[in-house]
Amino acid sequence: MYEEGPNGPFKPVVRDVQVYDLQVRKCRSAVSIRGYKESPVSDVGLLRCTFEQAAQPNVLENVEGVVLRDVTINGKAV
Repeated sequence: MYEEGPNGPFKPVVRDVQVYDLQVRKCRSAVSIRGYKESPVSDVGLLRCTFEQAAQPNVLENVEGVVLRDVTINGKAV
C-alpha cells in the first residue's frame, strides 16, 4: 500500500521476501502484509522468528505463498 496504489503509473511488485531469525518483544501484529488484488504480494517466508507480545491478529490481504517455519507468536507455535 503506497501513495497512488494500483491507479498509479507503476504496478507495485513485491515477491520473494525472506525474513530469518527475527526477535520482537512487542508489536501491533506479528505479520501484516497487504497487497493489491491486481498485484498480490507473493512468496514470503518467515523462518525462526519470535513475536513475544503481538496485540492484534495477523493481517494477510492479497498474499500468495506465505511460509511460516519455526515461528512463535505470543508463546504459541504457528
